[in-house]
Amino acid sequence: MASKKSPEYRTLREHFHDICDALSQVPNSISPLANDLCAASIISTTTRTAVTAIRGVAPYDLASQLISAVHVTVEYSPNKFYTLVEKLNVHGFNELAQMLYEKCEASGGRAAPSASGEDVGETPPTSNNTIDFNHPSLQTGPSFRDLSNLVAARIPNKWRDLGLQLGLRVSELDGIYDRRNRVPSHCYMDVFELWEKGAMPYTWVTLLQGLSSPFVNETGLAIEISQEIIRRNN
Repeated sequence: MASKKSPEYRTLREHFHDICDALSQVPNSISPLANDLCAASIISTTTRTAVTAIRGVAPYDLASQLISAVHVTVEYSPNKFYTLVEKLNVHGFNELAQMLYEKCEASGGRAAPSASGEDVGETPPTSNNTIDFNHPSLQTGPSFRDLSNLVAARIPNKWRDLGLQLGLRVSELDGIYDRRNRVPSHCYMDVFELWEKGAMPYTWVTLLQGLSSPFVNETGLAIEISQEIIRRNN
């Protein structure tokens, strides 16, 4: 697995909000960019569908979901960072793309995609340290029992962070906090119920991408859960 401290990973993490801000200012660019990133095997078809088909979600939230998924991929395949920057450039975010190239180079990465014929769009390898987001088992919806045992019981204090990644609004999370008397396990159940009824796809893929996002920062747990779900269905 590529190091979390790769220049590409660090640059994307540091400028995550800059990218989301830029995309949210041009909301019509988000869906075409998602289509291109899916075609380049940087995001899953589930993420593309969530970003392109859902209505009524704020542009920044859509951009955040999209770039969170890219962030997960770059962790395992740093070269995907350069494909992202190329696509941003293609879609008119030239200054942002140039800034990302320069920041990455200053952190030890290369200044531009390789011209030597290296395929920067290669698919991240599937191994024990990666998540195969396109696996059929992960396209299904989780049971509340699994959510309780595999997530809530293991990271009890991250229900709010995860809830944001599952599409809940801050006001909804505040209501859960008050209504459930601040008991994490109870808060989680409300989060999962609202997620199931909400706009974000109710699948393992969505959950695993949320866990792996820089906001929740539980990639190791996401990998373990993905392996468990795939093992059950083999």
